[in-house]
Amino acid sequence: MNDLSQSTEAVQVEVTLTVDGDWRADPLKLINGLQQGSRGLDRWQRKAVKAARKQGYSWEEIAAAFGVSRQAAWERFSKA
Repeated sequence: MNDLSQSTEAVQVEVTLTVDGDWRADPLKLINGLQQGSRGLDRWQRKAVKAARKQGYSWEEIAAAFGVSRQAAWERFSKA
């Protein structure tokens, strides 16, 4: 729908998970680390959805990019 070829800004999104010690002995450490990484990724997803909506992308197009239904995308990101 939109031509993004005009954009020259490069974006690198990196989520790092570091768990000290043997996570198998304390799997809650791993769960906590995964949750922290997930929150970081969620912030970037919300920024991207906000930008897509500003550029006129439909909820159907955004949903397809996430591999979810339009309703699921709207429910998750419409208040972003």
